[in-house]
Amino acid sequence: YFTPLEQVIQEFRHKYPNDSELINELYKDQIEIDKCKSNSVVISSFFVIMQKV
Repeated sequence: YFTPLEQVIQEFRHKYPNDSELINELYKDQIEIDKCKSNSVVISSFFVIMQKV
């Protein structure tokens, strides 16, 4: 899930380097991805709970 999203983020950064709003949003998205990756146990546990309900 994260790999394709990170690829799109990188692509947009290179394609629109002068769009400060977009760059800012992409930065926020990357932070969220990094948080999810660093807390993968918490995220995966939440996902399992959601599936069982």
